[in-house]
Amino acid sequence: MNIASINLSDASQATAPLRRGVPWCVSTEADIPLVRAKNLSMLRTSIVAKELDWLMGYMSDFIHNFNYHWKAAKRLLDIINDVSADLKLEANLCQMLFGRAVWLQMLPVDLDSEFIHHHYPLRRIPIGDEKCLA
Repeated sequence: MNIASINLSDASQATAPLRRGVPWCVSTEADIPLVRAKNLSMLRTSIVAKELDWLMGYMSDFIHNFNYHWKAAKRLLDIINDVSADLKLEANLCQMLFGRAVWLQMLPVDLDSEFIHHHYPLRRIPIGDEKCLA
């Protein structure tokens, strides 16, 4: 099916016309998961800051230490402070490593259920739903 062959009387065809084999549609606010979008937007700087690429050498140690300190009731700020003390890095650099780890799906952080805030605990993706590399 292509755009020229859409029968407008058939609503199912009109919602997703194909162009070069790809279904196209107009996205609105109702289609975008707000909590996930806000969480990823908050961490965007950590993934686009090319001047911090040197931090990637710390990533495996960061993930190991982060998972060690990550407890259900522990605030994100406390986890970051503990990890920064272990790695002997500044807390803001560990925050950048956290953002990169989330963006690269190396930590099983639940981005969909609630907003990430440094004064509140983080939620893990439920076991069985993990789609992470770590």
